[in-house]
Amino acid sequence: MRIKRFTAVLLSACLAIMSPLIGAAAERPQGNGTDVSPYVIQTRAELIDLAFRKYDSDLSKTYILAADINLSGTAWTPIGDEAIPFKGVFDGNGHSITGLSVSAGSSVTGLFGYNSGVIKGLMVSGTVRGNENTGILAGFNSGEIYQCWASGSVSGTGYSVGSLVGQSSGIITECGVGNASVESTNAYVGGLIGLNSAGKVEYCYSLANVSISGSGSIAGGLIGVLSGGSVRYSYAAGRMTPVSVNVSGLIGRIDSAASTDSVYYDSDAAGRGDAVGIALSTSQAKTVAAYPGWDFNNIWDIYRSVNNGYPYLRNNPFLFETPVGDSKASVPVANPAAGSVAYGTKVTLSSSTDGAVIYYTTNGRTPTVSSTRYTQPITVTENVNIRAITVAHGYENSDMIEYVYKIVSNPKAGAPVSNVASGTVSYGTIVTLSSDIRGAVIYYTTDGRNPTTSSRRYTEPITVTADVTVKAITVAPDYSDSDVAEFVYKVRLSAKTGAPYSNTASGIVSWGSVITLSSTTAGAQIFYTTNGNKPTTSSTLYTGPITITQNTTIKAFAVSKNLADSDMSTLVYTLSQGDLTPYSMTITLQIGNKAYTRNGEIMYFDVAPYIEPSSNRTMVPIRFIAEALGATVSWDNATSTDYISLYDKTLSIVLNKQLPGGMGSAMLINDRLFVPIRYVSEQLGATVDWDQNTRTVFITK
Repeated sequence: MRIKRFTAVLLSACLAIMSPLIGAAAERPQGNGTDVSPYVIQTRAELIDLAFRKYDSDLSKTYILAADINLSGTAWTPIGDEAIPFKGVFDGNGHSITGLSVSAGSSVTGLFGYNSGVIKGLMVSGTVRGNENTGILAGFNSGEIYQCWASGSVSGTGYSVGSLVGQSSGIITECGVGNASVESTNAYVGGLIGLNSAGKVEYCYSLANVSISGSGSIAGGLIGVLSGGSVRYSYAAGRMTPVSVNVSGLIGRIDSAASTDSVYYDSDAAGRGDAVGIALSTSQAKTVAAYPGWDFNNIWDIYRSVNNGYPYLRNNPFLFETPVGDSKASVPVANPAAGSVAYGTKVTLSSSTDGAVIYYTTNGRTPTVSSTRYTQPITVTENVNIRAITVAHGYENSDMIEYVYKIVSNPKAGAPVSNVASGTVSYGTIVTLSSDIRGAVIYYTTDGRNPTTSSRRYTEPITVTADVTVKAITVAPDYSDSDVAEFVYKVRLSAKTGAPYSNTASGIVSWGSVITLSSTTAGAQIFYTTNGNKPTTSSTLYTGPITITQNTTIKAFAVSKNLADSDMSTLVYTLSQGDLTPYSMTITLQIGNKAYTRNGEIMYFDVAPYIEPSSNRTMVPIRFIAEALGATVSWDNATSTDYISLYDKTLSIVLNKQLPGGMGSAMLINDRLFVPIRYVSEQLGATVDWDQNTRTVFITK
C-alpha cells in the first residue's frame, strides 16, 4: 500500500490554516455515537466538527445523516487520514453531500481521506484535486462501502485516482458513478476505483469519462488496475481517452491474483476494447437480455428515461421516482377465452410487449408485482376469476384484465388398472398400466406421493426390482381426473446380486495397472480385501479403480437391496518380473505444513503432519505414506486393523496398539488413521532423516 505518512508538524499546520475557515466548533450533535443512538448530523458545522474530530478523537463512533448538506464555500479537510482512519459507521440515510471542494497534496483525498469503517446510503458530488490516492467519496478504503454514489470531477497527479474511491482493499458493493469525469497524470485511473488491491467489488457501475496523460498512467472505465480481489456483476459505459494500449473500456490491467465474473462494458461509448469482460454495443448495453444471470427483480432495473438507459441500482434514493416509458404495456391475453370450460383446462397468458412479465391472482384481489408471476399454464379445477397485469421495462404497467372461467361438469375417468395384482412378486416382474378410455394419459409415482399431471407420464412398462408402491391416475379429454389407483409390490428374495467382475482378467500385469470392479446388478455396492481375508460389509467399500503396484489378490462380493449377496469373486494379479524391481523415491515434508515434495514435485496433504507429544513421533495419515512408497492399504473394520502390502511383505497395524521398538501407536483423529512415519517408512525399505532446525523429514528409497 503506497500511502505517504503525515508528519505531526504538517498536521498541526493544516489545522491552524483551517481553523479560521470553520470558526467556532458546533455543539455536540444529538445522540451518543452508539449503534443504538448514533450521532445525528444535520448541519454543515456538525459535519466539519466530525472531520476535525472535535467529539470523536479516534473516529470510531456511529453517525447518521439527517439532512442534505451543501459544502459550497468550504475548504474541506477529509474525514480520517493514514494516522487516524475513520473506523466507525457513517449512514447517509439516503441523503446527499454536495458542493464538496478538496484541493490537497495529501496522500488520501476525498470526503473521507482513509476509511476502514462502514460508509453506506450516501450520495456525494463535488470537485476533488489530490495526489496519491484520490476519490470523491474516499481516497483510500479498507473497510466497507455500499449503496453510495458519486458525481462531479476528480483529478490526481500520482498513483490511484477514481470517481468513487482512489484505492480500495476492502468491500464496495451496490455503488455507482453517474455524471463524472476523471483526469490524472502518471496514475492508475478508473471510472469507479483507481486501484483495487484486495477485497471485492460487486453490483457496481460507472458512466464517468476517463482521461489520462503521462507515461506511467493506466486507465479503465470501471477500475484502473485490478491487482487483487474480485469484481462481479458490474459494468462501465464512459468515454475513455486517449487511444492507447494503457487505456481499456473496463479494466486497464488485471493481475493474476485477481478475478472477474459477469462484467461488461459499452465499447461504443468507451471507444476502446478490453481483454477483460464482455463488450456490448450501446443498444445492447441498454437491454436486460445483455446481462444474463443479473438480478433485475431486486438489485438492478432498466428504464429508457433513467441513467441514460443503462442499468441502474434499485436502491438509489435519487431514482425512487417511478420512471414512465413511452406507453403502457399491452394487457395479458388468455387462451382459451373466458367462459365455460372443461375440468382441467389449461389457461395460457401472453402479452405482445417484448420482455413482458405477467402477474396474476385467482383470489379476487387486484394483482401487483408482488402477486404470483406467470410461468406456466393455469389449470382450471374449479370456478375461478383470473386477474392479470403486464409489467415491462420502459413501459407503464398495463391495465388489469379479468378472465372468468366456469367448469362444465364432466364424468370422472376410470382409474388405471394393472396387469399384476398387488402382492409379493419375483424380482424383475413387468407391470403394465392401462385405461379403457380412448386417448387417456396415465401419470404415476413410485415415491408414495399422489400423482398429478406434473408427475411421470406412463409410456412403458414398469420393472419391479425393489419393494415399491405405484400410484396412478387417468387423465382424458372431456373427463375429470380419475381417482388414484394404488398397487403395492414386495419383491421375493429369490435371486442373487451379480458377482463382481473386473476389466482385467487374473494373470500377469504391469506395475500401475488400473483394475475396475463392476456388478451386473444396477446400484450394487462392492466390498473387497487385498490381504487374503474373505470380504464382509465391514471390508473396504469399492469407490474407484485399484492400482496394482505389487502382487495382489482381490477378493470381492456385491450387495444390493432386495437381492441376496453375490458369490465371492477372487482376482489374482502378478507383476511381471521387470516390474518387481523397487523404484526410487524421495519425499520431503515439514511439521505443520500441508505442502510436501515427492521426487521434486510439490503436492499437498489434506491434514498437516504433527508430532505426537507422548511418544515424540512424527505422525502422518497411513494411506499417504504407504501409497507414496508404492504400497497398498486395506482396512479390516472388525479387528480395527490396517494392512499395508508391498511386494511380498505385509504389515498389520492395529489401532491404539503399541508398535515394536517403542515406535508409538496408530491413532484415530477425525476418522483418519495416523501412524509414526519412521516405523512405516523403514518397514517398507525406506530411509528416514530428520532436520531438527527446520523440523523437516527426508524419506528416501
